[in-house]
Amino acid sequence: MTAKAQTKRTTETVSTPVNGNTPQTAQPDYKLIPWKDLQTSPTNPRRRINEHTIHTLAASIRTQGVLEPLIVRENGKKYEIVCGERRYRAAAIADVNELPCLVRELSDEQVLDIQIHENLHREDVHPMDEAYGYQFLKEKLDCAVKELALRVGKSEGYVLNRL
Repeated sequence: MTAKAQTKRTTETVSTPVNGNTPQTAQPDYKLIPWKDLQTSPTNPRRRINEHTIHTLAASIRTQGVLEPLIVRENGKKYEIVCGERRYRAAAIADVNELPCLVRELSDEQVLDIQIHENLHREDVHPMDEAYGYQFLKEKLDCAVKELALRVGKSEGYVLNRL
């Protein structure tokens, strides 16, 4: 970690129901993290990212900065991007050296749930990326289609058709 990284730590807890459970999780830390200390996630279900939109986002970042922090988790000496890969890529094009990030302590299962919800509820997700995300989550969590449908907030028939 560089001396430039800024940290704001809090000890409050947040209760957000997830799949019928109410986990207690610590508030995320806000940090400015050097671009070089971030890495993309191997479990991101979104495989197709339009390069034109990345360049458009980079132009916006040049004028406005990064408006929404990335969600990351510690991964050794680096940080794995849970949400915000498009902003990460655009920041490289815009020559941004540090990005605002919310650092959260997340299990692999929580990362998958967040990534599925963040990416697959967007209108512009390619159907194959959506199918890949559902299949990956189904296998990783070893769950039935019915449970998967509940997790992602879609009907069982919808998920079955995508799979």
